[in-house]
Amino acid sequence: MVILAPPSHSQERQIITAEQRQELIATSEQILSLINAGQYAAALDYLVPESRDYITPEQLKSIWENEIIAKDGAFEEVVTAKVIDVVNADIVILNAKFANISENIQFIFNKEQQLIGFGVPNKQSIDAIVTSFINNLATGEYGLARGYLSSLFKTEIFAAKLEKEWQEELKKYGNFKEIKNIVVRPGTTLSEPDVAIVTLEFERGNDSYFIFFDNQTAIINIDFVTD
Repeated sequence: MVILAPPSHSQERQIITAEQRQELIATSEQILSLINAGQYAAALDYLVPESRDYITPEQLKSIWENEIIAKDGAFEEVVTAKVIDVVNADIVILNAKFANISENIQFIFNKEQQLIGFGVPNKQSIDAIVTSFINNLATGEYGLARGYLSSLFKTEIFAAKLEKEWQEELKKYGNFKEIKNIVVRPGTTLSEPDVAIVTLEFERGNDSYFIFFDNQTAIINIDFVTD
């Protein structure tokens, strides 16, 4: 399992200009257009190598067609667009109108204006997300596992980091066997995250972890369970 500290936000803030905001929005709309047209490889070409190397056109196609279009209906248009400027990244949020509903599609750029990840709506339960996340790690699909992280967390954590931490777990405990248990503790206030306590069985023992979720059921941190 991956053991990750909260984002540091220690580096100097770089404010983007109005012109850069418009360029990021235009790039995001172009990528969304390519995805909707089925040009998945061309869309992935926008990603930096450390992100592109961990996701295939077939995986992107499955996400778009099976998780978005199949549930929301055909894509129609971008209604609004905005840029959120955070310490080490800029997150473009396109409010996209589909036949059945409007959804926010997110594109995460580093401060060099390079695309480092996508963010798509996830309507699964926390139990289902934890199960998919762990199974993706176990099958080496680290790019898909990263997809369950919040957009802000994606600015700190790349698929290579997930791979490294998971491989460290396997070295410590042996081959992964199964998810033994998932206990979800809802936050008691709007500002308190939901927490899933997941216990994993490996060849040489079990280990448990806290997985924290925001109100959009995206993973915002992972840590040890301590006694």
